[in-house]
Amino acid sequence: MHLSGAVSCLHLQVTESARLNLGSVAFAAVKKVRIVLLSILAGLTGTAPCWVPFVPWPVAPHAIEQIVVPDLVGGSLDEAHDQLEAEGLKASATNIYGEGDWPDDGVVLTILPVAGSRVRPGTTIAVSAATKTELAFYTKPMPDLRGSMPPDNLSDPLTHLRIKYTYRAVRDREKLGSIVAQKPKPGTHMKLGAQITLTVADYKPTDSGGGSDYPDLRVPDVNWPNPCRHTKWC
Repeated sequence: MHLSGAVSCLHLQVTESARLNLGSVAFAAVKKVRIVLLSILAGLTGTAPCWVPFVPWPVAPHAIEQIVVPDLVGGSLDEAHDQLEAEGLKASATNIYGEGDWPDDGVVLTILPVAGSRVRPGTTIAVSAATKTELAFYTKPMPDLRGSMPPDNLSDPLTHLRIKYTYRAVRDREKLGSIVAQKPKPGTHMKLGAQITLTVADYKPTDSGGGSDYPDLRVPDVNWPNPCRHTKWC
């Protein structure tokens, strides 16, 4: 009885294709059976079988779960925290001065990775935020504060900003304790978080009021987006 070499090739191809429908253990057994069958076929046909190189069992890569970073810009900081937590992500917030901060009235300015990025569960999203007061003040031209008194109550937005005060003696008809000079100049369009310096005529704040006395601030050189395009707080 003689069989054609084509039968050996066909049989081998069928056996080889079987691995696509078998588990790794089952395919190992089929591989052993194939070797025996090929040896028998070689003896019957008197020809060498058509050997097909063995290809290791393909292992499908483990699918890594990924989460799409939501768009949080313009929303409140608290809402951003809750949304990220619901998505299985973490949040780290900084203020406009680059300091770690989580103000109650914070508004999200930027996030990294940016919205739409795919990240692994548990990834920390870096959120930069400004307070509503900061947005309301810095998105308008610098007001003329000369001749007025330094803020001394919480209803004044200036009490919530980082203002540096300097002092000098009263001159001419200047009112004691009044603001006599300022930087930036009135009408200046300011960068978010820009240093504000007020000069007061021979007056220093007391525990009962007068505002905060901040040293020179080192504001991060960040090209902030126009927050008014993203938020309702302007």
